[in-house]
Amino acid sequence: MGERIAPKIDYNESKLDSFVEEISNSKDQPAVDSTIKLNKGKLQISPSKTGLVIDQGELKKDLISTFTTLNTKSVSLKKVTATPIVTEEASQEALKTTQSLLTAPIILSGAGQSWKIDFKRQFDFLSFTTNQEEPTPLVNVEGKSLSFQIRSVEAESKPDARRLIVTFNSTKVGKFLNVIAKDVDQEAVNARFEFSGSRVVSFVPHQIGRKLDKNASLLALQKAINVGTKKINLPIKTAEPEITTEKVNNLGLKELLGRGESKFAGSIANRIHNINLGSSRLHGVLIAPGEVFSMYKAVGDVENSTGYREAYIIQNGRTIIGVGGGMCQVSTTLFRTALKAGLPIIERHPHAYRVGYYEQNSAAGLDASVYFPSADLKFKNDTGHYLLIQREINLSKSTLAFEIYGTDDGRVVKMTNPSVTNITPPPKALYQKDSTLAKGVVKQVDFAAWGADAFFKRTVTRDGKILYNDTFYTHYQPWRAVYLVGTKVG
Repeated sequence: MGERIAPKIDYNESKLDSFVEEISNSKDQPAVDSTIKLNKGKLQISPSKTGLVIDQGELKKDLISTFTTLNTKSVSLKKVTATPIVTEEASQEALKTTQSLLTAPIILSGAGQSWKIDFKRQFDFLSFTTNQEEPTPLVNVEGKSLSFQIRSVEAESKPDARRLIVTFNSTKVGKFLNVIAKDVDQEAVNARFEFSGSRVVSFVPHQIGRKLDKNASLLALQKAINVGTKKINLPIKTAEPEITTEKVNNLGLKELLGRGESKFAGSIANRIHNINLGSSRLHGVLIAPGEVFSMYKAVGDVENSTGYREAYIIQNGRTIIGVGGGMCQVSTTLFRTALKAGLPIIERHPHAYRVGYYEQNSAAGLDASVYFPSADLKFKNDTGHYLLIQREINLSKSTLAFEIYGTDDGRVVKMTNPSVTNITPPPKALYQKDSTLAKGVVKQVDFAAWGADAFFKRTVTRDGKILYNDTFYTHYQPWRAVYLVGTKVG
């Protein structure tokens, strides 16, 4: 006969602990500590309550015994009494402290506004912990380390006894201050100017920036609750704009340096709307000496939320309906303006194919495509003086123009007319079946365009010396028309 060998049984202690914890969480009736509540405008002590919880140590021991002996008997859940840590008696002094702290509304003032912090809100700013717990740390509101605590009445009980103390809940206060900051904070805004005759006159004055000092506000509010102050002037930081209205006559905006134009006849209503909106956000923009102008930075996000509408755009090799269609009319016009002003072009992207709008008053090759933020139009102000962008738009005549004003430093700009070669016809139209369209319906979703290569040269000189000698090349792909043919029946 063979020898009988008892199997060796092992178990995963981590998984066992998790299992015991899961069982306990579903079956325990934890003890409830006494605390301070606000009930219908009155402070009250909530009662403590004894709990009944599973003895996790016994449960774990029984389970191990069952596993290792292969005993299939059921395991009983033994429960023990859970005593609350904080009783009603231990909450009495916290009640007195809270009552002494919350006596009247607190009024915050700043930036011409005011906010009332009523009794309920003040109570919400407090937290209650035991004297043997670490108090809730203050939130790092603006990258600074803060530490303080609400005063508390000393207990008459033994030092090691559990009692409830009042602390300052900076997390909730921080959220409240974030709401206030939305009303207070504003970015500093440079003055924007309009050129009229031989002078520049302000049409949008500068705006001083301001920002709520959240850390200082947090400390001020804690102090107000702590010592009974009921009126607080919020600490607000100010920031001067770079260009103030008073500096207008020192900017060197004396002469017209360049003017660029384009036409957008035949544009749909949404495209016209976008052209008007986008170009308006460039009107009056100042470019500092040495600054690289970014159209994306100047215009901002092009989204529905910023006022733009859907019109045709070029994206991923297709002409599609997208938000901001028409912004390339704006960038093309501004590109032409910067060219004629003799400014160095830092970034310019031609279109993938020829677009009829940009050839209504020009040969091919003088366009600039933008698709923010990946494709931008950038040029540099190397004149040593400020530059001012002005817009002229005539919606009835479908014309757009930009002008750049500054100080004439004697540079001379010469540009050749664009040379257009290698003109190629568009490929044969593509017809694609579409099950979402009714049978027999044909819908054009892309439009044919002839391909070509275009280039022009620009030379910028000053005092007979060449500053820039540029050649701008553009390759336009021949573009096929695309039609969707409906196949849906019924």
